[in-house]
Amino acid sequence: MIFLSEPPLPEETMVSWAWRVFNEVDCPTEWIALHQAFYASHGCDPDFNFLSPFALELQRITQLTASDLRESFSVGGALVIPRKARSAYCYECLEDSVRQVGLPSWKRSWCSPFIPICQKHQHVLSDTLNSDAKYYEFPALAFIEGAESSYSARGGRLSNYSKRWHGERYMDPAVQSQHWYCSFLSSGSESWRFSLRRLWEVIFIALMACHVARLGTWKGWAAGETGPGRSTAREKRNATGSLLKEGLYGSISTRMEALFYCGMVFGVFRFMSSEDDVFGYAPMDPLVLGRRMRRDKPEISLWLVGYMERRHALLLPATKQFLEGLKLSPGSYDHRFKW
Repeated sequence: MIFLSEPPLPEETMVSWAWRVFNEVDCPTEWIALHQAFYASHGCDPDFNFLSPFALELQRITQLTASDLRESFSVGGALVIPRKARSAYCYECLEDSVRQVGLPSWKRSWCSPFIPICQKHQHVLSDTLNSDAKYYEFPALAFIEGAESSYSARGGRLSNYSKRWHGERYMDPAVQSQHWYCSFLSSGSESWRFSLRRLWEVIFIALMACHVARLGTWKGWAAGETGPGRSTAREKRNATGSLLKEGLYGSISTRMEALFYCGMVFGVFRFMSSEDDVFGYAPMDPLVLGRRMRRDKPEISLWLVGYMERRHALLLPATKQFLEGLKLSPGSYDHRFKW
């Protein structure tokens, strides 16, 4: 069985493994069948849906079961970036894969919105320049694109505004935050640690959604603006849910900002800054961050308040400050908060 002779690489996705294994010249029929099944899997995730047309075709060819595939490639129900938006990768990891097995491979950790830093090489992932993620041979396309540009050029894909994340001042706390998320806490019960990690992820997504909205991906979400007429409660919930989902399409720089601010909100580090030292859309303080989110995106802030208050026992000191800021109305700002 091919699966036994060509096991997946550590953290490799299902599509990456299938593309790599059946890319050999002596498997043309299987390659074509999987290629067609991949594009027939629109509407479901071919990497993590083990009942998709792609997964079913892979099971037919390899005689593996859905349980076998799930055991090797599942992320355990964790939230993943939509397939078409998975554009971030580590070129050094692609090179390592080519040296090891002759072809580049894609990692499951790159599909997580919460991990924008390569866990092996400890640098920010690179965003591809185009939308190659929708193609079956995406690992090869990303590797070719990376090989054709220098390392400095790959790093230059971040805007000048976002290059500050490459400096130690912001990168070091961000790396600390990712380590805290990946390893999390060694004390406490398993259920408590799981709940705290889920709270981190919810706040992370809310931070990304606010950034996406600020850049204009969703227009008409200025403070106090809910569209023409008065929106119903259901419309507001749907709009908030859509905006949170849209946050998953954020660029690598958006995810880096969210990682940094999440670390600050959870007290992973204390960021000492001058009064006017501001990155992105919020000052370097959990309370003021919450106030700014409440001012700019009240719908998301109120939704987040409800979620956090139901889990008050999980809140850490810095997280409570963030919640306090989310609950304060824009008219309650004092002289410290002028922008």
